[in-house]
Parts: sequence; structure tokens; C-alpha cells
Amino acid sequence: MINNYIYFNKCSFIFFSFYPILNGQKLIPGNITTEISSTVPISLISTKSTSILTSPNYKILTGHSQLILSFVINKNNELISGSFDTTIKFWNMTTGENKKDILEHSSYIWALVINRNDELVSASEDKSIKIWNMNTGVCKKTLTGHSKGVVSLVININDELISGSIDSQIKIWNIQTGNCIRNLTGHSGTIWALIINRNELISGSEDIR
Repeated sequence: MINNYIYFNKCSFIFFSFYPILNGQKLIPGNITTEISSTVPISLISTKSTSILTSPNYKILTGHSQLILSFVINKNNELISGSFDTTIKFWNMTTGENKKDILEHSSYIWALVINRNDELVSASEDKSIKIWNMNTGVCKKTLTGHSKGVVSLVININDELISGSIDSQIKIWNIQTGNCIRNLTGHSGTIWALIINRNELISGSEDIR
């Protein structure tokens, strides 16, 4: 089975490659190539290839018009991407087809997660968090409470949603009711990263402390 590594470029014209450590093996960077395009591509390449140009599984998925900020993969093996262009796109990773778009956010899509009910959750610069039915693309709930853009999301073992924001606040939400049940303070900068370690929440901020 061939594994795919997903990467994206930082602007519409320059094609950058990012090669992480995967399965204990470091991928060797290929050449940086320029690609004149009106859309920002997502590329799928084999982790066994040393260059995107020689990969047997090389694909470019085009459709976003600005920087791609977030990815998640659902149980149907669809890639879901969120972008600076305010859209969420669903992709068939085998064919590269853009299957569906969600257009209801009014600003950047910073973060995407999927909850236990197989619902897509999106966080946006428009200060809102939205919960979506992935089959229909219909918004089921909109969570509001942050005073600035919401940039990070994670779901804990109790299926509670945790969000981090530019307002330096961390909020814990009941996904079923949409209510904020707790507000965590202590940071003085944007909460860019959240992760759950068993029963602990780890947060990363730009406040340098």
C-alpha cells in the first residue's frame, strides 16, 4: 500500500516542497519548481519518492484561490481543506475531484476537526466555530463567544470541543448544546496550538511564556 504525503504551497506561483520525518525515514527534498497557476494547489505524492516530479502517485488538486491553512481526512477517505479564501473543500483523493464546497464562513478557515458524531467542525477568523453535516454540507450549529478569530481546535476524550483564539482565550464547548462550559485564561497571546495528552490539555501561544 502506497502512503501519500500531503503538502501545499504558500502562494499561487511558487511550488514549495515540505519533507518531514515519516516512519523513521527522512525524505530527500526534490527541486523547487515554479508553477504559474491562478489557484493554490494541494499535492499528493508517495512517501517513497524523492521528488514530486518522479513520484508514481503525484497529483495536484486545484481549486482554492488563496493559502491553504488546514486539512482533515474523513472516514470516507475524503480530504477536506480550509483556506484563506474562506471556503472548505471536499476532495476525492483517488481522482482529485473537488466534490463539494462549503461557503458559509465570512473569513479565513484556520482549523478543521471531526468529532465522534462524524461531524466536521471548522474554526474561522470570523470569530465563529461551525459544526457541519459532512454528507449534506449543512451547518448544524454555530458557536460564538470568542472576540477575535478562532485559530485552533481539538476534541477531548469526553467529546468536548476546545478552541483557541487570537483573543488569548481557550474555550471548552458542549458540542451537543453548543454552549461554552468553561473559559481558560492565562495566556496573553494567540493560542495557535492545542493537543490532548490523556486528561491534560496542552496549549501553545505566541506569548513566549
